[in-house]
Amino acid sequence: MTERLYVRQITENHWQWRMQFADGSWDDALNAGTLELLAESLSSIATPICVLIPGSSAVVRNVPVEGTEKRHLAKLMPYEMEEELIDPVEDLHFCYGHIENDHVNLVYLKQDDIRASLEQIELVSSEVQHLFPEYFVLNVSGVAATLVLEDELVMARFSNGTGFAVEINLAPMVLESLSQSLELEACALNIVADSEEGRSLLKTCLPEAWLADENIEIREQEGSFWDCIDDEVVNDPLNLRSGAFGRQLPLGRWWQMWQIPAYVAAAAFALSLVVNYSGYLSAKGEAAEIREQIRAVYQQAVPKGRKGDEEKRLKKILGKKDGDGKKGEQTNLVVMLSGLSKSLANQKGIHVSNFRYNGEQRELQVNIEVKGLGELGEFRELLASNGLESGSPRTSRQGEIYQANIKLKEKP
Repeated sequence: MTERLYVRQITENHWQWRMQFADGSWDDALNAGTLELLAESLSSIATPICVLIPGSSAVVRNVPVEGTEKRHLAKLMPYEMEEELIDPVEDLHFCYGHIENDHVNLVYLKQDDIRASLEQIELVSSEVQHLFPEYFVLNVSGVAATLVLEDELVMARFSNGTGFAVEINLAPMVLESLSQSLELEACALNIVADSEEGRSLLKTCLPEAWLADENIEIREQEGSFWDCIDDEVVNDPLNLRSGAFGRQLPLGRWWQMWQIPAYVAAAAFALSLVVNYSGYLSAKGEAAEIREQIRAVYQQAVPKGRKGDEEKRLKKILGKKDGDGKKGEQTNLVVMLSGLSKSLANQKGIHVSNFRYNGEQRELQVNIEVKGLGELGEFRELLASNGLESGSPRTSRQGEIYQANIKLKEKP
């Protein structure tokens, strides 16, 4: 078994998350909060994530399959169910299980609902491997159904793989409808709530036929949704993380990480273009004068010589090769900007007012603003961890803000 983090979406910006260890035990801490708090928690771990979306937005059904449909199930089934669906087929995402006894379990919901959940959590983690409706992970081992009451919501899962999540005032009607199509033989129903009053309320939602059947045992369990999760559900083929919502490269999160270095590099590139173009225009005029001087020297040395490529002919006369084969040392500006950008991303509150690069000395001179000398010391340590050696800064104070001039060099 693999260590896994279960993340449950309660509302648009309210999440719960809990770690399950490799031995099957659960972390005692059940965390809850906004997406920002979840992001802080995920920053320190890299385990697979199972996301549980609100069950009220998803429908799980067990439908018959004719022999001719099996090969083209994914293409035909949605349109055969079109009359039973409220939303257009094109707006829904379908996921299918294995065909057994000419029946198949399928789950469908709006693509926008999946997209809204995934886009939020993928900004903070790329490890989302499984996506299920919350009621789909309830454990039905040894029972015909498990029903959980949480606040005013009833979640249920049946041993045939179907289930639902509805408000408690609708639960009696839904269960009564299922009792007419779902035949329960000698079995047990697991009723779960965090109080005796809640379990009694949940029992009142059960159909009279089930309550009167002596072959049906009703078991009561004190607990919550998190006490009823099936460890093996991650192996079920009804994983909504499929098709158009399969795992993809986390481009959005990468961009958030690299946008500051990208901006700095773009600014440096634009600045270098301006400087280089000005130098090019100046050098172009000087080159024209030098070529005229070379031509004059060649005509003096070889008055009757053939014109054209006078520089090469003069070098041949003097017995010298074209250059000594050495190349100038490459600039380390990009490397130093990368180290600076990583340091800025890791420590908030540091503002760069300007910087200047000295190619001959291979050093970057940076002017920054910080709130205190302690933060300046921490920033220098970050620079060192990112491969940059900083000299003793020159500092000045303006009110509560310190201005510092630091010379950076790449570590040898």
